[in-house]
Amino acid sequence: MDIRNGKAKVEERMQRIAAWWGRHKYVKYLVVIGFFVLVTFVFGDANIGRRIRYANRINSLKKELREVQEQYHQDSLRLEEIRANKQGIEHTARELYLMKRPEEIIFLIRDSSVRAD
Repeated sequence: MDIRNGKAKVEERMQRIAAWWGRHKYVKYLVVIGFFVLVTFVFGDANIGRRIRYANRINSLKKELREVQEQYHQDSLRLEEIRANKQGIEHTARELYLMKRPEEIIFLIRDSSVRAD
């Protein structure tokens, strides 16, 4: 008698589930949509972690590009200064490369408050 009672309970549960599915037909669509979203954004090629890493990489590359463009602009101005007159060449050679004329002596003065590593 326990087997018949068990089958009746199973059938009753199945009827309840079928009735619930009948009343809530939209749930199966929500489950499918949820599964699609989960697979796409968590496990797929366009997952959220990759999107965040790519966005961070793009931002760092844009920052680096701005810095390089600024350096390029400064170098272009210096190049124009050098090309414009001979004094520009001499000024750049003396200031940046510590070049001197044969009869000159160069004294380097360092700030003692700045620590050299």
